[in-house]
Amino acid sequence: MKIINDLTRSILRKPILVPFSAVFSPCYSGIGSIVMFHRVLQNDKEIICGDIEITEAYLVKIIDFFASKDYEFISLDDLYDILKGNIIKKKFVVFTFDDGYEDNYSVAYPVFKKYNIPFAIYICSSFPDKRANLWWYALKELTDTNIKLEFEYHKKFFTIRTSTLNEKKSAYREIRKLILDLNGMEQVVFIDNLFKKYDIKIEKYVDKFALSWNQIKTMSQDKLVTIGAHTENHYNLKELDTAIMLKEINKSKEKIEVMIGKKVEHFAYPFGSKNEASTREFNIAKSIGFKTSTTTRCGNIHLGHNKKLESLPRISPGPNSESPLPSLYVNGLVPALVNKLKRII
Repeated sequence: MKIINDLTRSILRKPILVPFSAVFSPCYSGIGSIVMFHRVLQNDKEIICGDIEITEAYLVKIIDFFASKDYEFISLDDLYDILKGNIIKKKFVVFTFDDGYEDNYSVAYPVFKKYNIPFAIYICSSFPDKRANLWWYALKELTDTNIKLEFEYHKKFFTIRTSTLNEKKSAYREIRKLILDLNGMEQVVFIDNLFKKYDIKIEKYVDKFALSWNQIKTMSQDKLVTIGAHTENHYNLKELDTAIMLKEINKSKEKIEVMIGKKVEHFAYPFGSKNEASTREFNIAKSIGFKTSTTTRCGNIHLGHNKKLESLPRISPGPNSESPLPSLYVNGLVPALVNKLKRII
C-alpha cells in the first residue's frame, strides 16, 4: 500500500489547500475514483494499525462527501461497462475493500445496505480458510511492545531501537520493507522465526479479524456486493516466479468461485504499489481474464484507463481524521504530488 509520510500528511490536513487543489482538477481529477479501504471499526478505541483502519463514523463522512459532490455510486461491473463503452454521465465512485476482514461484514456492510450503495471486497482466500499470516498486525505488536529488536536477515545481523514512538514507526516501516523483499517461502520462514523469538502468536490475528466463508457467501448473494480475488497468501507477487504467481492468483479465484457459486471477475494485487505489481503482473492478470484489476497506485480514473483495465489506480482517503483529505484526492492534488506530477494511466 502506498503510504504518505507524516510530513506530507500534516501538510495535507490544512483546509487552505482545498481551494488551491482545484487547480489540479482539470488534469488529475479524472472521470471518477476507486476508493480503497481495508477495515472499518466501530470507534477510535479499536484502532491498532491506523494505516489500514477507519471508523464507521468516518466511512459515513466519506460517503456523505461523495454524495455532496453529486458522484454516482457504482459497482466494479458498472465501472467496466463505463470504460469499455466510453459513456460518462457524471462522476462516479467505486468503494473497494482489500483482504477480507470480519468487520467488512459486521460494520461496513450494514452501512452500505442503509445507503443502498454497491461495494466490492477482494478476498485473500487464506483469510476465511484461517491460514493467513496477518504479519502486519504482529509486526505492529512487535514494535509497540519492545524497546529493541535483534534479528538476522540474509546473513546480516540487525539491531533496531524501538523505545520512542518515532523509532517504533521507523522500525515498522523498515522491517515491513524487509519482509516484502522476500519471496514466498523466505518470507514465511523469516516471519515465523522473528515472531517466535519474541513470543508473538501471529495466528491469533487471523482467528480474530478474518471473514468466514459463510459471511462471504451471504454478502455475495446481495446485488450490492461484488466479491473479487486477492491471491491465496497475500505475497508480494514481484518476488514470485511466474508459475507460482499464477497458482497464487488462480487458486484464490477458483476457491472463491466454488464457495460462493459465482464467477470471480475482478482482482486486486497484494500491496499493489509499483514495487509489488508492474508489467509482468499486469499481463498475467489480463491473461487470466479479469474484467478489472486494481493497484494501490494513487490516482483517479481517466478515460485512458479503458486500455489499462488490468492496472487501475485507487485513492485511499487516509486514516480516521477531520482533514480535507477526500477533497485533496479527488481534486487531484494528492495524486499529483505522490506521482511527481505524472498522471497514472
